[in-house]
Amino acid sequence: MQKFATPTPITTIIDIPAGRLQLIAADRTDATVEIRPTNPAKTRDVQAAEQTTVTHTDGILRIHTPQPTHQLFGPSGSLQITVQLPTGSHLQATAAAAELRGVGRL
Repeated sequence: MQKFATPTPITTIIDIPAGRLQLIAADRTDATVEIRPTNPAKTRDVQAAEQTTVTHTDGILRIHTPQPTHQLFGPSGSLQITVQLPTGSHLQATAAAAELRGVGRL
């Protein structure tokens, strides 16, 4: 899990191939990000989780998974991502297929 100081609402930008996203907004002064493979037994899910980067700069939290370079057929990796962030934060997400669950006021 990664943790960042966020005393004010932030913008979260997520770019992943597929997965489940859960955002939990609450009165807090930090943001946490937990990334797990959807199925730890699948190599593509594990690789996607390992290659996903998380950065926080100037009030923008970015979660990015690079596109597979040598994949011709089959599904991309799938992730489970949980983000806890301050109330009033914003979200921009891009995914080929994803389930999104939000709790609290974004």
